[in-house]
Amino acid sequence: MTLTQITFFFLMIIAVIGVAMLVHSWIDKGRIRKNFSRLTAELSGKVIQENPLVYPRFSGEIGGREFDLFFKVVKAGRQHILYYIYSVKSELSSDLLLLKADYFKPVADEAGLSETAGGVFPGIDGKYQARSQHPETAKRLLEEAEILARLLPLEEFSSLQLGPDALVVGKPYEGPPDTAPEQILKNAHALEKLATAIERCPAAA
Repeated sequence: MTLTQITFFFLMIIAVIGVAMLVHSWIDKGRIRKNFSRLTAELSGKVIQENPLVYPRFSGEIGGREFDLFFKVVKAGRQHILYYIYSVKSELSSDLLLLKADYFKPVADEAGLSETAGGVFPGIDGKYQARSQHPETAKRLLEEAEILARLLPLEEFSSLQLGPDALVVGKPYEGPPDTAPEQILKNAHALEKLATAIERCPAAA
């Protein structure tokens, strides 16, 4: 083969791979939209998708609380990771960020993170790194047995932002099983119960 033929063959392979990736992404987004659509009646919600090339999002209600599901690309070093995020509205004035221990690499801008999320303090049995702008309140929350019990069903998530105003949990997206209606309902109910438990905790007042 000549150099021109080799170059053309190589470009053709790249083009085929690119088209295959686009088709796979389009099919994946279609499956997600279908799964979200199956929840519209149960969660009084709607599916939002500007065009077939972007990931759909879901906006609804659970237990009288605003509920959202969406995707976000997060840059981690040289990598770009697609995160799948749940958000449930809450009436919290306190804040607590839980990050899975041994999951996240050390933060380069530690001062910047401490300014926005608060300083580090001991988490839950080494499972999480805990941060808060109000560490004394956050520590008291983590001493409540009911709150610890309500966190257990959410262990699949790598980050949990508990307040203020909402509970937001996220994890790297692993595929359509993450958006199965039964999985979404399980996590949504777990978040709603956690929000209720924190709201009625004297430490969060």
